Amino acid sequence: MPVFASTAIAELSQETLALSKRLFLQLQRRPSTLVAGILQPLIWLVLFGALFAKAPMG
Repeated sequence: MPVFASTAIAELSQETLALSKRLFLQLQRRPSTLVAGILQPLIWLVLFGALFAKAPMG
């Protein structure tokens, strides 16, 4: 494996870890963000599921 590839992977891993830590800190400070992040896709699923259930087949 070339040195450049291993350096790029290490840098990507470090940035990913830093962003993940930042996200979890924000979630601890504002738990409503987590609730909204879970509820919103469920609401879209219910709304669009009902809409597409009545769509004609074929």
